[in-house]
Amino acid sequence: MASDTVARYCIHGICTFDILDQVGPVVQKLLDVQGRYQCFKTDYDPAVSPDLRVTIGKFQPDLHGCTSLDGAYWVKTGYLYHSGETYKMGAGWSFDVAGLESSTIEVRINANFPGRPFIAGKIIDFFIFWLLQQHECSLMHASAVAHEGDVFVFAARGGGGKTTLALAATFNQGMQFMGDNFVILKNGMIYSYLSDLNMFGYNLHPRVWESLTRYECLRFKFWQLVHRFTFGYIKVFSAVSPLRFLQGASCDSGRLKKLTMLQTFGQFSCNPLVREALTAQMTSNMKLEFFSFVRHVAVYGCVFPDTAFANFWQSYTETLQDNLPQAEIQRMTLPPHITDKIKAQALAAGLGE
Repeated sequence: MASDTVARYCIHGICTFDILDQVGPVVQKLLDVQGRYQCFKTDYDPAVSPDLRVTIGKFQPDLHGCTSLDGAYWVKTGYLYHSGETYKMGAGWSFDVAGLESSTIEVRINANFPGRPFIAGKIIDFFIFWLLQQHECSLMHASAVAHEGDVFVFAARGGGGKTTLALAATFNQGMQFMGDNFVILKNGMIYSYLSDLNMFGYNLHPRVWESLTRYECLRFKFWQLVHRFTFGYIKVFSAVSPLRFLQGASCDSGRLKKLTMLQTFGQFSCNPLVREALTAQMTSNMKLEFFSFVRHVAVYGCVFPDTAFANFWQSYTETLQDNLPQAEIQRMTLPPHITDKIKAQALAAGLGE
């Protein structure tokens, strides 16, 4: 039996999106997609149209009038259908999107059981990214903490130390948490993006571990063993809601004070970074985070090269440059393994004057 309850989410009054999960309640309970966005949940008003509607379940694509590319994509004005994408452990999904040139975007996703844990990060997050860009806001692949209205940002690709440093600053130095994976930048202001923390062995803070239930601890240890015995091929993060342990130690917005670009392949060092190099690296990091959408956007651009969606990545870089204030910007190199000593040095350089 399917559940037809629509949940609505609002991101700082900038944009709203609805998610309708039509799969059975047992599957929803086991593999929850909407929990990732619980910090944004708001009251549902059917009289108000959202900026984005997401429906999860089987659907019939609208192929009438489409141009087919590679036998996997069908495209027409404002519409893109991808017939199938696969990932690790047999995960797979298809999706279509309508309204790319209109005020309301409609996204439909059909995923198999192994694919459900990935569709939020692989598909829904990208269209939230697109919505924010339409409102001249820059979503950054970064963590952030705040103190007395000043915000300190740590940007990096996945596994680059964002969560480790943000949690250490929050729990060890009394900073206010704003997000560990994404934050929003607009006109020099940083806005929080509180989504589930993706915990793994290298970024699990003791305070987070203490907040886990017995079942969650066992599940965490299980996936650590799977990662080890598959020699790193299967890597499943444990999602933990920040609402569980923040207890007021969070902040909605503040003025960007310092932005640190992290890289993890050398001895500890910290040096000034020019804006052009920063924006280029941040665009590259976002492309790596949404790697499949580099191709999806390019496919749509083959048919409609002059549209906003086709020029998304160039527009992102330009908007990011416009939104960046005259804040302190630096590049910090970290060793692959971040010890407590390195962590203390990184926080001193990332949070200090």
